[in-house]
Amino acid sequence: MKLGFIGTGKITSSVITGICTSKISFQKILVSRRNRNIAQKLKKRFRKVNIAKTNQEIVDKCNWIFLAVTPEVGEKILSKLNFRSNQKIISFISTINSAQLKKIVKKKAKIIRALPLPPISLRKGPVPIFPPNKEVNSFFSHLGITVEISNEKLFTNFWCMTAMMAPYYEILNTLSKWLSSKGLKKIDTQKYITSLFFAMSEDAVVNSKKDLKILIKNSQTPGVHAVVTGVTSNMLRIEKQKAILHFLYGFSVSMVGAALRLGIIEHLQSQKILHLLKPVIAETCDKYISKSLNDMWQFAPEYDVIQITHEQKFSKMFIT
Repeated sequence: MKLGFIGTGKITSSVITGICTSKISFQKILVSRRNRNIAQKLKKRFRKVNIAKTNQEIVDKCNWIFLAVTPEVGEKILSKLNFRSNQKIISFISTINSAQLKKIVKKKAKIIRALPLPPISLRKGPVPIFPPNKEVNSFFSHLGITVEISNEKLFTNFWCMTAMMAPYYEILNTLSKWLSSKGLKKIDTQKYITSLFFAMSEDAVVNSKKDLKILIKNSQTPGVHAVVTGVTSNMLRIEKQKAILHFLYGFSVSMVGAALRLGIIEHLQSQKILHLLKPVIAETCDKYISKSLNDMWQFAPEYDVIQITHEQKFSKMFIT
């Protein structure tokens, strides 16, 4: 098996690293010169990796061709290449679908779309594949968890999920920084946070055949929303006034959102209501910010009864 990669960015580097550190049997890997720095590093690290002089050389000498370029670049360079009908073309390109690729390739080559992510370098993570293909599935099963998709429209939904990578790492970074601000060493906080989320992810993978809601329920600590908000705000050193405004506005949004979902009001009306509530929220905050715990009480029996009965309903539209 001779593998060729057109495009030498982060994904190509990750996939090749995964291949070369796996048990996949192959003769050689040819990579394009598009990113010379990455290409040189791959060649230096792995003896079976070589750099092609042109993209056409990759197509001529390899039977599996991996397309790892941006959609804009793909449209420019792929139509100029002379593919063969006995080749497998595995595309990592996000917005060029199978029908468009067939027109560009101009041959009856087998076209497969796949979505590997950077953790594939560690032979970890999911690899969605469209359409299902036994050989391609077997190949990527050495590099991660394959997910075969029969509908291309459904396959494209997985691309949306990749947008969660940066926010996920930002969550880890934020939590680590918060722990560090309490006097802990950065290396220790990062070790703890990454290990914590790694363990939770492993737990989710092991129990993925079950409903993930079970994991949510088993991990929850019972508590009242207002109290939890107060404690959390205090721990995060959020000013008292800002914490109260946040809580009141969040409560208002949830109530207006419920009315919106029930069809009582429309989107424009919901925005108007929230806009009109802003001065009321600010006034309420100013009025009660200096009150003590002994002054806090609620007498709304009908509202309480509705909440109680709603919690016991078999089918609920909202979380109480």
